Amino acid sequence: MLALILEIIVMLFGLMGLGMLLKYVSNKWFKWIEDLVDGFTKILYYGLLPLLFFNIFYSRGLDIADLKISIIVSLYVFLSIGLLWSTSRKLDPGLRKSLVTSSIFSNAIFLGFPILYFLYNDITYASLYSLVLLSYNIAIGGLLGAEKNIVKSIAKIPLIYGFTAGVLAHYYVPWIGDPLVAHIAEPVSKLTTYGSIIIVGFSIPLTTHVIRKYWKLILLQGFFRYTISPLIHYVLLLAFPIPVQGYYQLMVESMMPPGLINTVLARIHGWDHEYAASVTLVLTLTTPPTIMLLRSIGII
Repeated sequence: MLALILEIIVMLFGLMGLGMLLKYVSNKWFKWIEDLVDGFTKILYYGLLPLLFFNIFYSRGLDIADLKISIIVSLYVFLSIGLLWSTSRKLDPGLRKSLVTSSIFSNAIFLGFPILYFLYNDITYASLYSLVLLSYNIAIGGLLGAEKNIVKSIAKIPLIYGFTAGVLAHYYVPWIGDPLVAHIAEPVSKLTTYGSIIIVGFSIPLTTHVIRKYWKLILLQGFFRYTISPLIHYVLLLAFPIPVQGYYQLMVESMMPPGLINTVLARIHGWDHEYAASVTLVLTLTTPPTIMLLRSIGII
């Protein structure tokens, strides 16, 4: 077990380090690398991930656990908003909004999926969890930024179409998906797993000066991600039990670092995007070893 955990950590940080190295080289010498990574990110987000969702929901359809997961995500989001918004009143409004969004909305896909594949070789339950959480991420971010057309923004999430096509194929035209799933399931999952980690590494800011400014706030947010969020999920999973594999997947997802989209939202809406980027950097680097430590002692 220990050897496997060390292997996973080396794999995660190796791929993340490759992404950071590519960013450094791109900034220093070869600007075209950034365009290449941006292009691959679009392929991943608009192509591979929807295919992955199609494969998952074509294979299994929907069950009662999916309704419970949707309820769990919804309650987690609103409980967290109430807690964080009420305890951050003294912060600057831009910093407050960055803190709230980056605390609640995690990197459930680009980091969560690879870690779950490495640990359990499965994201069956995490897939719906991430879809619902991402929809809330766009909606709450839009509301805090007084953005219009939130429904339109959610409708543009490509994962929704992979999910919908997979469910429809499962129940109405099951023979359509068989050849597709048989030929692309394994390469899609591998490309998504390894590619996501490289993208996470490439997205991490290379400067750390803001960390020194906000280190106390970053520590508090780390406490929320590694303690409060898992505790909320644990209580909700007791209230809305799902299969044990789903329990483990959601508990791992509950400890993921802030999603990359939070920094994008902060930049778009004029919030403190430097804080969002910095806390994402710190917690992205500390999450894999934290997860592996919990795995080694049998908690997840």
